[in-house]
Amino acid sequence: MNFTYDSISDDSFVVGNNGVSKVTFVNGRNHFSFIEITDSGNVMTTSILPNGLAVHSRNFTAGNDFETASQQKGVCTFRDGSTKSTAPKSAEQKLK
Repeated sequence: MNFTYDSISDDSFVVGNNGVSKVTFVNGRNHFSFIEITDSGNVMTTSILPNGLAVHSRNFTAGNDFETASQQKGVCTFRDGSTKSTAPKSAEQKLK
């Protein structure tokens, strides 16, 4: 997954297996997050610490049950190739 945040336009996008989707960027106190709401209303979140540690959560519903509920932990590689961010508004994060 590749996340892009444009600090000039304040737009954020994720590029994944299903193409490009607009996401919401949240600049937290000691982390930042990207929130994706799919066309069917399912919510995916990815939270990233400045040191590159990240958690990605997915919840898909089907009728009255969760078809998929998962959480993965990983490390991001930032646009400059490092695993550390000096500013939460780095232009691109890549979740491995």
